[in-house]
Amino acid sequence: MTEQEYNNRLKKIEEENLIKRQKESLRKAKYKVEGMETSKKLAIYLFTILNIIIIYSLVAMWYFSDLNYLGALITDIGAQIILYGIYCLKAYHGKKQQELMAFEREKYENELLIEENEEVGG
Repeated sequence: MTEQEYNNRLKKIEEENLIKRQKESLRKAKYKVEGMETSKKLAIYLFTILNIIIIYSLVAMWYFSDLNYLGALITDIGAQIILYGIYCLKAYHGKKQQELMAFEREKYENELLIEENEEVGG
């Protein structure tokens, strides 16, 4: 292989890689979702509502000097703990899946590069 042939093939491969990166960038831009996920919005909404219930219960107990609202406080705090735990698990599994997909994509890209290098070299 002459220097000219090598440079031509290298230039062609670099152009193909540039086109692939541009297509990938366009694909990511097309499917990019703006804003927060629905589950995050729901968690924020529920935390807000549950904290309003806590504040109301505390004020009612103080104003009426009555501990009947104590049950609402206990169940509300339990609900917030469960909500937080479920949201953390969902976020953990979502991030784990995203990292696995990135790893698999990188593995396949490396395999393709190795195959292309073998074709050029061999």
